[in-house]
Amino acid sequence: MTAVQSIRHSQVWVWTLICLLAMLLVLAVLTRVAGADSSDPPKEPVTTYIVSPISGTFVAGQYRGAESYVAIGNKLEPDTVVGNVEVRGRLHPVHSMLSGTVVEVLVVDQSLVAPRQPLFKVQIETGPTPA
Repeated sequence: MTAVQSIRHSQVWVWTLICLLAMLLVLAVLTRVAGADSSDPPKEPVTTYIVSPISGTFVAGQYRGAESYVAIGNKLEPDTVVGNVEVRGRLHPVHSMLSGTVVEVLVVDQSLVAPRQPLFKVQIETGPTPA
């Protein structure tokens, strides 16, 4: 066998190997697509936090000692007042910026809070996904 025939012979093997790998890749993709479940897996609920805008004393209601604005299980809409932060005798309202359900209350009434401290854990309501 001459050198030219040897080179051509090795090129045939390389191309054969490339074609076989391509066919294996196509078969793997087709198998994955065929075995895919048509129903989407259940999505985990998305949660976020409502945080304190400023430092001060957290007041859960309209004034000290009043009933709390929200509790666990309450539905929130955007711009719902969820509490107040008292600074130097003045109450600053804390608003919800989203729709959702209160999952956890992270602070108690009359406790000191810092800026950006989480006050409530909220499960966000997500609408149906478009098909």
